[in-house]
Amino acid sequence: MHKRLVPAVAIAVVLMVLAPLTGLPVGASVNADAPASDASPALSVATDASNHTETVPGTGAILDVAPAPDGGTYLVGGTAPEAPNLTVTRVDRNGSVVWQRSYEAANASRVGRSVAATDEAIYVVETVGPVRSASTPPTERPQERLLRLDTNGSVVWTESLGNATFAERGGLVAAPDGGVVLARPTGTRDRATSLLRVTPDGTVAWNRTYEGGRPRSLAATDDGGYLVGGQFGYDQGWVLGVAPNGSVELNVTLGGFHERRVAGVTATDDGGALLIGDAGVRGFGEVDPWAARVDADGAVRWSRTYPAEPRVRARAAVDTGEGLLAVHDLNGEFGERGTRLTHVTPTGAVGTASVEGERFGAVPRLLEDGTVRLYGTRYNRTGSTPETFEITVSGTVSETTVPSPAAAPLEAHAGVTTNQTAYRGQNLRLDAPGGTTFGLLRLPGEYTEFDEPRLVRRLTTANGSVTFETATLESGRYAVRTAPNFWVGLENGSTVGITGNESAVAFEVRDRRLRFDYRPDHRPRPGPSDGPGFDDRVVETFDGEGVVEAAIDAEGESFTARVGLTRLNGSSPTPAELRAALAADPQFGGMQSVGTFDGRPYGTVAMPADGDRNLTLNASALPAGLYRVTVTADETFDATEPATDQVVVIHEERDVRVVPRNETLTLPADGSASTNLTLAGADAGLRAFRVEANRTGPPSVSLNLDLARTLDYRSASGGGGMGGDRSSAHAESLEIVSSPNGSFTIATLRVEARRFGDETPRTGNNTITLGPAYAVDRDGVPYSLDDPVTLTYTVTEAQNATDTEDGERTSESSTRRSGRESGSASSSTTVRGGGGDGN
Repeated sequence: MHKRLVPAVAIAVVLMVLAPLTGLPVGASVNADAPASDASPALSVATDASNHTETVPGTGAILDVAPAPDGGTYLVGGTAPEAPNLTVTRVDRNGSVVWQRSYEAANASRVGRSVAATDEAIYVVETVGPVRSASTPPTERPQERLLRLDTNGSVVWTESLGNATFAERGGLVAAPDGGVVLARPTGTRDRATSLLRVTPDGTVAWNRTYEGGRPRSLAATDDGGYLVGGQFGYDQGWVLGVAPNGSVELNVTLGGFHERRVAGVTATDDGGALLIGDAGVRGFGEVDPWAARVDADGAVRWSRTYPAEPRVRARAAVDTGEGLLAVHDLNGEFGERGTRLTHVTPTGAVGTASVEGERFGAVPRLLEDGTVRLYGTRYNRTGSTPETFEITVSGTVSETTVPSPAAAPLEAHAGVTTNQTAYRGQNLRLDAPGGTTFGLLRLPGEYTEFDEPRLVRRLTTANGSVTFETATLESGRYAVRTAPNFWVGLENGSTVGITGNESAVAFEVRDRRLRFDYRPDHRPRPGPSDGPGFDDRVVETFDGEGVVEAAIDAEGESFTARVGLTRLNGSSPTPAELRAALAADPQFGGMQSVGTFDGRPYGTVAMPADGDRNLTLNASALPAGLYRVTVTADETFDATEPATDQVVVIHEERDVRVVPRNETLTLPADGSASTNLTLAGADAGLRAFRVEANRTGPPSVSLNLDLARTLDYRSASGGGGMGGDRSSAHAESLEIVSSPNGSFTIATLRVEARRFGDETPRTGNNTITLGPAYAVDRDGVPYSLDDPVTLTYTVTEAQNATDTEDGERTSESSTRRSGRESGSASSSTTVRGGGGDGN
């Protein structure tokens, strides 16, 4: 699969938002085995006085775009968020609307997900579903259909694709005969990708299924094949290459410990693939732009993240001829919304730019003159019809230099002894005469003894050495082999002999894991009580509190760990403040004198070998605020998942409290009851908060907390647990845009009667304790917390009823149905996916 790269051209960007654009400097951060340093073209965007804003009328949400034969563009999506109609809009090369069609369906919604075009046809994948209302049966499933339109928008034919299993679009590209190839997610519990080749008359030429992966992107190659990019399982990036008939030629998964998602893929001139998306490698809950390149054999040439603040989510990508330009939504729990552009070349060089403002969805389109135009839709929380805006930005291709491998923390060479452990991120260097080819193979595990060793890397020495990176490897047993099939023994990273027995030369690659370890005697009060962390996450220094401890579980040999803190607004303590906080720990090793931790200061502490210890922190030495505390292995911090937790530091008494509207609730044993909760005392508004409810003892009930609509928040979470003797629930938001001052409704507590196993009695009285775990004002300064309140509930005999808000009971007689519908298709082939060479 080969791809021709076009010469460098000027790049302009059209962004459909109402927001100023700020140019960011070009830079790269290596997250794996980097290629040699060189200069490569990358995107550099700057604003100028010609910026203007326009609206494309009637389009609603634009979900995909495709080039028209004369240089124009087709836009597909849907109008009206509640009951949308499918819209297809044709604009010319200048952006002016040529025609627009709206396709309605009686008592149904229609939304266009993907579009592709040929000289004679427009192909659209749409989702057709019931209009959302109280009378819609919960088991009614949305359907997907493939439409062929003529160049004026008239429907030629419609083919059913079956149930719509996921909302994300898979991919659609034009085929050489005038038909299309469609990648779509299929399956429910078991993820899979269906790849269909459809002829111009609507006939399915072939249909293959590849298990384990979900598609996000589809690209054609010069030899008539196709590349599918997406996600394998729940946390691995995935690229699948197939021949023109759908047979597998390339099948690679990347990652395995941190979540990675692929948003775009394109072929490279060596027959491999360049892919781009996002990854959560940094920990902190942060997600960054991520890209990787694999060769024709499936070996990962390099894999990198490009740290971004705030966190991002990849939406779509376009092939610029020089690489991939990805569009990422900026949606950090500690930052602003907006859009980030990340342009990555096959060498790993990167250029970036950001647009701040309201969150909006955007899909890119490469025009004939090299201009990249982004079509997007701005969303809000009021449910109004989305609006589409346009901003023109000028830009040029510039030069940037990729940092050399020696400059990256991951490039420290690991001392590897046969049958010993090498931590993921400590790369393996082998010295041998130039031109010597080594293969790194993953050996079968305990329950896969009948499998064959699997090649995951193949590298040839240059200048007498070669380095195998480990940041993208799965944990497991590995061995090195050289031609012709000789296994190589290793001692401290050097070759010491050759044998025919792979077990004799095996070594283990594993993650050096750290986690905050929950212990019963370290139950937070009144902080979050559903997981690991400090013995008291909320430190009220005005009340004499100061030093806190966190139980940490470390795996592996003794090592040095990095400790960093980040405030809610994204800032960090000064080195002096952090030093004063960490000095309380008896194993504090001082502040790092060279370098930073994700651009922030950090200190070091010693960690024991495969043991537990307490991390001690003098919180009173820190300014007031909500902090994320991050601990990670020093020498492999880019390749291991950090342990993170929260600490809230309060220096002044400003109590807030939670007040239930009803202090008593009555519910039948087959029903539920609920009450609103008011937060009182928040005179300076809210930026973040968490509320919790807990119950111990019978009768057993489940607790649920839902955030109120009085808050405008960008990100939120909730959770809870249920057991025979206790249940809990929490709801929180770390990014509140606006809220009232003083007292206002913050959440709704719902109590539902549950029977746990053979537990009796099912009726009776008990209490629920609820209160805020933390509350931070709009300036980032935490409030102090009043004592939790107690709510009483009574479970009565079953009455075939369910309760509504504040205990008003209503009868419940709904019928629940189960079952699955399957769509029709031609004869298909199932192929096992995801067993590639780049884990």
